Amino acid sequence: MLREYDSNTLKRVQKAELDILKTFDKICQKYEINYFLDWGSLIGAARHKGFIPWDDDLDVSMTRKDYERFKKIYATELGEDYILATPIHHSGYCGVVIKLMRRNTKFVPEFSKEMKCELGIHIDIFVWDNLCDSKLGMSAQIIGTRILSYLIFLCGSSNPVISCRGGLKFILHLICKIIHSILSRIPKSEKVLYRCFEKICKMANRKSTRCIATFQSPNILKYAFNNNKLEPYRRIQFEGYPISVANNYKEHLRQSYGDYMKLPPLNQRENHCADEIDFGDVY
Repeated sequence: MLREYDSNTLKRVQKAELDILKTFDKICQKYEINYFLDWGSLIGAARHKGFIPWDDDLDVSMTRKDYERFKKIYATELGEDYILATPIHHSGYCGVVIKLMRRNTKFVPEFSKEMKCELGIHIDIFVWDNLCDSKLGMSAQIIGTRILSYLIFLCGSSNPVISCRGGLKFILHLICKIIHSILSRIPKSEKVLYRCFEKICKMANRKSTRCIATFQSPNILKYAFNNNKLEPYRRIQFEGYPISVANNYKEHLRQSYGDYMKLPPLNQRENHCADEIDFGDVY
């Protein structure tokens, strides 16, 4: 859903996120860690050479190998000014999308208001793992990670976004509140569930498979792509700054979005407009 910012606030959010992306990019270059711009941010780079005009987030992706390397240097290089938000690293955070958040800022969407943790202006990090070739293994990965991602979210919030209407929506909301009530009373439940989530994500990483996928996505198969088309990484302009993208980024966009160069109709434009935004003394 597209919610309205005043133009000044949206520009400040975009500028702050771009600053985080530049910092992330410099650290990755320093340690020769690969990443690639992804999702709506990649559409923005291809179509607008920067942000989609109404967009308010930045998305990057990494293979599991590169993400593990990034985790090792994060605290030394970025820990003073940034938070790496996962259920393991950031107490109270209940989500499977990893966030690199700027300390002393605030960015709280409505669906995250119940989370008992600091939520700041950030970029999202998606991790890509091998997708099992066998139908049984693939189904186990997809179903297992979907269930666990919902449960992890319900550890910290009783109010997920539910797209259906009427009586079914009421029943699903009631079920979510009951599950949240149970999970929120179990110490460190989100950490235990997240470790299980990661274990299923990585179950095919010791062998070669045809495709890679991110299990942080709600539509895993739609966005999965060929394992051998990431490299060599290239750099394209994003808001006047060269940012890393996958070698097959145009093919990836066509598979994921169809004609990505065409502007969507107004009723299909979305953002993550936060209920609470505070730029602190940083931006």
